[in-house]
Amino acid sequence: MAIFSHELQLPVSFVVTAMLMIPLMKTIVLGSRSGALCFFDSAEALEDISSASHDATNCFRRIHGQDAITSIIVAPSTANDATRHYILTTGRSGVFAVHKLQKVHQRHSPVDLVTVDLSYPLFAPLIEGASYGPSGELTLYGFRSTRFVAWNENIQKEVMNIECGGAHRSWDYLHESGGAWSGPFVWSKSGHVHIGKGYTASHRVLQSGGHGREIKAVAASPCRSRGLGAPDQIIATGAEDTCIRLFTESASDRKRCFSCVKILKKHTTGIQQLQWSKCGTLLFSSGGFDEFYAWQIQSIPSIGLGSVCAAVRPVENDVSDLRITSFDIVDDWTDAPTDKVSRGSLIVSMVLSDSTVLIYRYSIALTKFELLVRGLYTTRCLTQAAHYISDAPILLTASTDGYIGLWDIAKSIPLLNRAGSQISPQPNPGAICCQARTRVHQSAVKCMVIASLGPQVAVVATGGDDNALAFTLLRSDDNGVARPSWSTLLIPNAHAAAVTAIQQLTGLEASQTPEQPVRLLFATAGNDQRLKVWRFVFNPDIFGVEALQLELLRNEYTCIADVSSMALIQGQDDVEKIRLIICGVGMDVWSMG
Repeated sequence: MAIFSHELQLPVSFVVTAMLMIPLMKTIVLGSRSGALCFFDSAEALEDISSASHDATNCFRRIHGQDAITSIIVAPSTANDATRHYILTTGRSGVFAVHKLQKVHQRHSPVDLVTVDLSYPLFAPLIEGASYGPSGELTLYGFRSTRFVAWNENIQKEVMNIECGGAHRSWDYLHESGGAWSGPFVWSKSGHVHIGKGYTASHRVLQSGGHGREIKAVAASPCRSRGLGAPDQIIATGAEDTCIRLFTESASDRKRCFSCVKILKKHTTGIQQLQWSKCGTLLFSSGGFDEFYAWQIQSIPSIGLGSVCAAVRPVENDVSDLRITSFDIVDDWTDAPTDKVSRGSLIVSMVLSDSTVLIYRYSIALTKFELLVRGLYTTRCLTQAAHYISDAPILLTASTDGYIGLWDIAKSIPLLNRAGSQISPQPNPGAICCQARTRVHQSAVKCMVIASLGPQVAVVATGGDDNALAFTLLRSDDNGVARPSWSTLLIPNAHAAAVTAIQQLTGLEASQTPEQPVRLLFATAGNDQRLKVWRFVFNPDIFGVEALQLELLRNEYTCIADVSSMALIQGQDDVEKIRLIICGVGMDVWSMG
């Protein structure tokens, strides 16, 4: 039998640390000490025996930053696919990544690589390898200080923790799934060879924990089919521990519980706000130090949910300590309709703690932010921002002085060419100013929501630090310009403490006519740990504050302290029409039939 030797021509400064061969794709994957991935066509090496060396089809740098890639494995569910594979790479940067590979069946054809997941597991800063069990569970292993740790990523739990002296020694680990063992792990120390195995825990976890500190923001994704067995709805929470957790709801033993399926780590300060896009695949988050990120969320075979930071909002000052206190995202009315939102662009309006208003256009295809306009309110800190889309879009803001302000942004945002896909940055963004404002609270406005009452009328519901609840009418004239009527219905002592969260529970009925009274339901919560449900009635035939009526329907105690946010979540059956999740020091779910 003849044996042929072939040499792979490595790129400059490429030191191999990991290797994987994919027979069906006829591809060889090499990982380097500097975090790069290099691809070679194995079919060329096997067929062209006359050539002694072969060049790489393509090379991707800084996949793991500048740290070494320690292992490369294939996701089991795509192992039999000849054109598409998902591979998982681990690195000494404490990160594991999942990449989607696609290749055309042609010689010398390059491999298309897209990173679909970038995760920071909690168990160790040095990840040395990964393996899949027979049932598809993912086990990561590496070193934390002087201990070897094996970590089950699916259940977020350690399965082995052994004192071995650290990573600077000869060692090997064989993952075994099932039974009481999770090893063996073999290592050398002081001239001796040691072997260790991990046992299953002597206890059973009844309920896994969530955030380490109080939750400051919650957002429920739109219900949509994600395929691959992924959940239809994902609940994202952000807390003072700087982490964003993605939860899914499951039912076991006649009890519903939330399971954390993904942890997003990039923020360096507490999370201020979270919001999903209408397509349900983009999650936006804001925090301190001018941090604003766009996350791409998608389903991955054998992994579950994959997440990657798709874009970072550019900042003008690298040492800025400003907080992005609130933001709102709507479809770009100058570009794609709602049925093409995933291929269009979004308008992102945000307010900062220095009273600045910034409006960006975010291109989903280019994953890029473009600053359109900026404005300045007063010397007060802005706390809330929300769009109202009528014939002409406007922006509403609230601040610590108890005022709500109206910003006409329709004429300030330039049109986007639908035929082109490129964003042309503007060197001098436009300027906007607050056109009208009114005081609705004695002190800071803590929460705000806008509800439509008809074709040209809406109500702005706000909760304040003065324990009050306010409803202010917002009308549009014949030209489509929204003008507040300043007809405000104020409930002075709606709660015994500050009103920190408000949520609209019901919207307009399909059979609603402009002449009929509008009935809506709102839920409020505050620092008094009370959850209240209100019926709001608007009579279009009456002008002024007399057209507004409010009735308290429910007043319940919630065990969640320091309530910060609420969101509507999907019901499990037709009986549960409304389900509300309340977040603060923990999470609580309420069902309303």
